[in-house]
Amino acid sequence: LPDAMRIKKLAEFYKVLDKTKNNSVQSVTWEKYGPFKTPESTGRSQGIGRVNDLAISPNNDNYMIAGAASGGAWRSSNAGQSWIEIDMTDQLSLGISDIEFSKSNPNIVYMATGDANGTLGSNADYYSVGLLKSTDAGVSFNETNIYYELSENKVITKILIHPSNSDIVIVSSRDGIMKSTDGAETWTRVFTTTSIKDMEFHPTNPSIIYASSMNFSGNNNIYKSTDNGDNWGLIHQISSSRRTEIAVTPDAPDNVYLLSC
Repeated sequence: LPDAMRIKKLAEFYKVLDKTKNNSVQSVTWEKYGPFKTPESTGRSQGIGRVNDLAISPNNDNYMIAGAASGGAWRSSNAGQSWIEIDMTDQLSLGISDIEFSKSNPNIVYMATGDANGTLGSNADYYSVGLLKSTDAGVSFNETNIYYELSENKVITKILIHPSNSDIVIVSSRDGIMKSTDGAETWTRVFTTTSIKDMEFHPTNPSIIYASSMNFSGNNNIYKSTDNGDNWGLIHQISSSRRTEIAVTPDAPDNVYLLSC
């Protein structure tokens, strides 16, 4: 399974299959929907590169935003039939590691820059320039008060937006976890113990959040918050693992699924 393919994206895929009343993955015909870059890639450093994230609007299944590892972000309003490059995101071969729509206000979209799956210190283009925010459903983005120089070697890994209050935003990174309660105007660092790879809300209780660490020494931890990210406690350890993705489901809200490599 590619690093960029999150378990939750697989869940979204199976929801689409269910809508078509077709339970056989093998019978699905796959087509390339883009986004495409001209000229198309003929090597690792050309084209738009790996697609890191695909975010679908919570109130319009046809509207989506895709983020590439080093080719910026693209939006589609016709379920991927055509794509428009989002202004500014392609100016510095900008990597995108996560994109999140607000469920309570889909006009608000946050985008984490950098490539959380490919930053190994060999190329500064992989690193983050900060967190971007859109208030027009992703047509345009502006900087927030989380902004970096490429030379700082920062990486943002995940964005969470409270499902009923879009002012509450939680961001994980190689530096831990930060939280905003005023729509990304100001931030409080709520966790500094280690680098964080992934986070997920409990499906029915957003006060509960799960987080996974990223540690190339071979041991990772799972943390849990019960007060919407203000405090965190260690709940599980995974040996012989560098990074771990988390998934949850409303069908079994107390279950937590982990994928480690």
